[in-house]
Amino acid sequence: MQIRTKLWQRVLLKVTMVPRILAGRGFPVGARAPRETRPALTSTDQGAAIAFRDRAGRFEVAAAEAQSGRPRTRLTHAYFGRMSLRDSVLICARHIQHHQKQLG
Repeated sequence: MQIRTKLWQRVLLKVTMVPRILAGRGFPVGARAPRETRPALTSTDQGAAIAFRDRAGRFEVAAAEAQSGRPRTRLTHAYFGRMSLRDSVLICARHIQHHQKQLG
């Protein structure tokens, strides 16, 4: 992801919001998803599907590297900046839990 926050904003978010999200206490109300992660307007958007598969493939490589003795592998979040693989995966899990509520 491309970082979309200033350094001071990332520091503030990492101190205030990231621990809250990792602990499972929810996402801020009204926070918008980074542009590159928003779903396409139609489910037939092949470009979006290809881009998602590419990102998923890069994530898989990073996760494999982290498991094979490179524990310092970091991923970039658009608002939080560089994060450990562990925290990145946990943020993703919390995000899925957040959206499950919307599905009923």
